[in-house]
Amino acid sequence: MVHPLMGPKSLIQENGDGVKKKSEGHMKRSVSATTQPSTSREDSASTLQQLSEDLARKLVIRTEERVSQVLNKSALRKRSRLREIETFTIDDLTVGEFIASGGFSDVFAIRSFNKKTELTSEAKKDRQYVLKHLNPGLVADRRKLAVGAKDLALEAHFLSSLDHKHIIGLRGWPKAGLSSFIESGRIEGFFLVLDRLNETLTNRIGAWHREAKEQRANGSIPSSTRRKFFAQRLKAAIQVASALEYLHENRIVFRDLKPGNVGFNQNNTLKLFDFGLAVELPEDSGLDSTHILPGKTGTPRYMSVEVIEAKPYNVKADVFSFSVLLWEMIALQKPYKGLPGEVVMQQVVNNARPQIPKEWPTELRELLKLGWAASIETRPHMKVLRQELMRMRIKCLSEVSQSK
Repeated sequence: MVHPLMGPKSLIQENGDGVKKKSEGHMKRSVSATTQPSTSREDSASTLQQLSEDLARKLVIRTEERVSQVLNKSALRKRSRLREIETFTIDDLTVGEFIASGGFSDVFAIRSFNKKTELTSEAKKDRQYVLKHLNPGLVADRRKLAVGAKDLALEAHFLSSLDHKHIIGLRGWPKAGLSSFIESGRIEGFFLVLDRLNETLTNRIGAWHREAKEQRANGSIPSSTRRKFFAQRLKAAIQVASALEYLHENRIVFRDLKPGNVGFNQNNTLKLFDFGLAVELPEDSGLDSTHILPGKTGTPRYMSVEVIEAKPYNVKADVFSFSVLLWEMIALQKPYKGLPGEVVMQQVVNNARPQIPKEWPTELRELLKLGWAASIETRPHMKVLRQELMRMRIKCLSEVSQSK
């Protein structure tokens, strides 16, 4: 059975041996007559970037081939809920203000839906959603366009196969699958509808820093207040750890953990998002087995030693990244602040790590050292880190209660 990502008009089909081949048929592109006037990102609306029929067709064929190579080996494929997730065309959505831009994609608010949808039912009327699609500027770079399309398609695959409280939810996608690039004639034709997050962990860390600074300006911070702050940050760290533990149990390496890829929704629930660099490990290997995967993947200041050096790695590359992020959440400072990425990577390979204050709890200091150890074998799995952090938080809250 063809994966729903390929859509009903896939340009590659399976032959009797389960091998994909290109379709020789011709697909006519239909461009909607209701296309709205384009508006630039500077004007806070989505740019409608036309694709030539030839470029759209080549993009679909190349993306379907590359995505199929991944899906054919994916154990998660059996759990995909894509067929159950609502489908839209780009013209079913009224797009609002520009929110953010990543390596290959842009994110916009969705003002409203132009068709009846479960997403606006009475039970969900207060929820907010965003549209994620490829950056229109990628049309000028065919290589980046192909990589971006593959990453966005695989993100849909991952999110439709995962179900965790602290992982962002996929709520909609195009009914034509990847062929929507052809059917719409636009780079925005293939997209994801996601839950909206009101704040990133980057913003939250900044708010924590300002709060702590204001407290210090009013004199020394009482020990009970310090413990409350500590417990608050540990709670968020535990939630990130829980999401990563779930991914690792499903043999997924996230590969780009950083504050900018962690957010909070309108109910203040933490969510891990942006699965563009995530990769699924082979089903027939142990979690401690290492694999030859692309090196220097992710964000330099959170990147593990083995990823920097392009050596074989596994889920514990995320453990290293999490440990650096945990330090940042407690220290309320950017790790290796002021240093460019290339310098950070060189220093990490030479065993430089963020400085751990002596006044931090011993168990936290030891956990950080284990988590960002140069040796991948030395690092514990995320389950161990989560359990240790939970113990620390329980102890901290107990001390707060006793001090009253």
